[in-house]
Amino acid sequence: MFDYETFNAVLCLGGSLCHILDSSRRDKAASELVRAAKIFSLVCLVISRLELLKSILAGFPMRFLTSPLNE
Repeated sequence: MFDYETFNAVLCLGGSLCHILDSSRRDKAASELVRAAKIFSLVCLVISRLELLKSILAGFPMRFLTSPLNE
C-alpha cells in the first residue's frame, strides 16, 4: 500500500473496478485510489457501469471537490 497523498495523479484505466463484483471490496478499492492521491490532484477512473460511478461519487471526499482558490 502507498502512503496517504502520495501521487499528483491517479489513473484507473480499463474499467478495472467494474470487475470487482463485491460492492464493499469495490468501495475499498475506490477509496484507496482517492487516499493515495494528493489533495486537489487528478483522479481519473474509466467506468463502464453507471451504478458503480454513482457509488464512487457518493463516497468521494468533499475536500477533493473544492478548489483552494475558492477558500
